[in-house]
Amino acid sequence: TYFKDTNYHKIDGRPVLVIYLARILEQQDKLADVISIMRSVDGCDPYLIGDYAFQVAPDVSHDAAGLKELDAITNYDVYGG
Repeated sequence: TYFKDTNYHKIDGRPVLVIYLARILEQQDKLADVISIMRSVDGCDPYLIGDYAFQVAPDVSHDAAGLKELDAITNYDVYGG
């Protein structure tokens, strides 16, 4: 993988990986599985950023197992809103 490349962007020494449309994976109960697979790749521990928020911040009070496994979330709004 590119994770070990010295030019790969890292946060706290961990390679950064952005999961696009993480909220859709969460809605389909697949996000936790995807995260587990990503963390097992090549023995590294990537810093996972999920494209989770859309128009409003997510309600973290609900039981979203996948959301709790992400290191950070971001809002990528294709409509520029």
